[in-house]
Formats: sequence, C-alpha cells, structure tokens
Amino acid sequence: MSMELNRLFDSILIQPFMEIYDYIFQIPSQMPLGARIIIFALVINFLLMPLYRNMEAIEQRYKHLRKEMSVDISRIKKYFKGRERYFYIRATQRQYEYRPWHNLLASVSLFLQIFIFFSILFFLKSRVEFDGVSFGVIEDLGRPDSLLWGINFLPIFMFAINVISICYYSNDLRARVNMLMLGVAFLFILYSSSSGLVLYWVINNFWSMCRNMLYSKYKRE
Repeated sequence: MSMELNRLFDSILIQPFMEIYDYIFQIPSQMPLGARIIIFALVINFLLMPLYRNMEAIEQRYKHLRKEMSVDISRIKKYFKGRERYFYIRATQRQYEYRPWHNLLASVSLFLQIFIFFSILFFLKSRVEFDGVSFGVIEDLGRPDSLLWGINFLPIFMFAINVISICYYSNDLRARVNMLMLGVAFLFILYSSSSGLVLYWVINNFWSMCRNMLYSKYKRE
C-alpha cells in the first residue's frame, strides 16, 4: 500500500516538476554547463516570483488579522472567565472571520520553499552530469570547490548572501529566526555537495537578496 502511495505521489507531484525543470534546463543546451545552471536558477526564480509574492501577501494579511484580533482577545481574557470568556472569544473569532487553519498559512511559504529546494536538488543530482566539467575558477562542478585553501567557498558565500537577504526580508524576529535556521540547514546540507549544486543555490539566494532589497526599498517609499 505504501509503495502504491509513493508511486502515486511521485507520478502526480514529483515527475511533473522534473519534466518542467528538464525542459527549462535544456533550452540553453549549447552553453557551458555552469552558465546553464545560472540561467536555470534565474528562470526558475522568475517563474516562482508571482507565487511567492502572493503567498507573502496572504501571510501578511492573516498576520495583521491575528494582531488585531489578539488585542480584543487579550481584553476579553482580562475581564472575563470560564464559559463567558470562551463564548466571547469565539464571537470575536467569528467577527474577524478567523479559522484555526489560518495559522498554517504562516508556514506555507516556508514549506513551499523546502519542497522546491528538495525537488530541484533531486533534479540536479539525478538528471545533470557535473563530473569533470569546469567553470571559471571551479575546476570540477562535480566536486566541492575547495577554493579557500581547501575550504569550500561557495556554500559559505551562499550562506552570507542568505543572511543579508534575511535582514531585508522582514522586521519580525520570528520570521528572521525561521529563515536563518533554514539557511543554516541548507549550509550543512550543501557544504560537501558538488559545486554545480551549490552554484544554483548561490544564484537563487542572490536573486532572493535583490528581491528583498527592492521590496524593502519599495515599502519605505
């Protein structure tokens, strides 16, 4: 039964993404592999930009709703107890059209990013041959770069870009901590990976940093 569910999950959700990734990756087929990775990263991020923007707008809307509602609920908890408090809180939730599943929306964007991360990681590992291919100062895209006297530079550079991006992403401490933890996890996962894989995520994080900087500047204006 579990094998059938795995096959169903793979055929419905995973394989369609693999085919899309493969189509995008094959478009600049005459270019060097490193350049194709960069173009692939830019195209994927461009296509996902409207989705991420809508997800963030939904999160912000429900975050604002919860903030307003919490003020009323705090006042209710201060002056009422027992069943009276319970019914007043339920009435307040209905007034704000709040549903328990709204809390999940705060993590949807994070879950989506994790899914995209692992699906692209699977695609690049299973369908792209990096071994023996050089790109600029990177001698072999199939191996860790070891550019800093044996230390892998690209994963550290990727993490540094991610930290800068987080600073512009949100003023909310909880959101920053969640994103930082995710960045640390990516650093550990990718540190010993092939430089071809890490190159994709360097471009991905650079895109996110630029997007967050522009969005932050737009909000200030």
